[in-house]
Amino acid sequence: MNKEVLNRAPSNSPISIHQMSNKSYSKFQEEVSLKYGFIGLKLDKLSLTAEVSEEFHSEILSGSFTLYDYFGVVEPNLNRNGELASYKGQFFDDEKENWYIEYTPVASIKMNKRPLKIEFTPSKVSKKNFLIVFHRMFPYMSNIAISTFHLAYDFERDLSALRVNWPKVMYRPIYKGMKLETMDFGAPKGNYHLTAYNKLKERMDSGDMAEIEIYQQYDNLWRIEYKFYNEGNIKKN
Repeated sequence: MNKEVLNRAPSNSPISIHQMSNKSYSKFQEEVSLKYGFIGLKLDKLSLTAEVSEEFHSEILSGSFTLYDYFGVVEPNLNRNGELASYKGQFFDDEKENWYIEYTPVASIKMNKRPLKIEFTPSKVSKKNFLIVFHRMFPYMSNIAISTFHLAYDFERDLSALRVNWPKVMYRPIYKGMKLETMDFGAPKGNYHLTAYNKLKERMDSGDMAEIEIYQQYDNLWRIEYKFYNEGNIKKN
């Protein structure tokens, strides 16, 4: 699984309309909804990094801790010296929830970073599976940090004319045919990106029949994602 793809690709998570109480739903939020077609906000992707205990390392080598891919159980990747170089895969075998685990003990030493990464989509996580992962993984973890998170805003508007006036921003439009479908703002290796894309088109092209039926009710539906990378930058903000 390519790390760049994981970090940069638009989310496939479904739209969600948030129910707010009268106290929490302010006049400002109401005006934004009416004027700009704002539908909802969600935490769309979250990456945690951490140090891990020797026990975790040993359980991977012994087969007590296993990850999965499309073909079944993932085998640990050993280097030419027989050392555990990396172990990457999904936490659950047959679940739709995407809990990606990446353990890179050798590379982490060379790059001076934490060896473990856990990446998931909070808006699509069930309480049951969250607790399973929490009780299985967190006893091994220490010095935990948030390295990446994405905030997704959904609008019932055509946002193809959107522009960002950040200083030194890079604008990368992506067309399919003659139609603008995705806009990416920000330096390729920068600490933050903004991506706007045609959520309606993306789901109509890639969704299952149940999703397509839901999305057919919209004439326009665009998503804006604020993507924050790098632990230091996140702390400062």
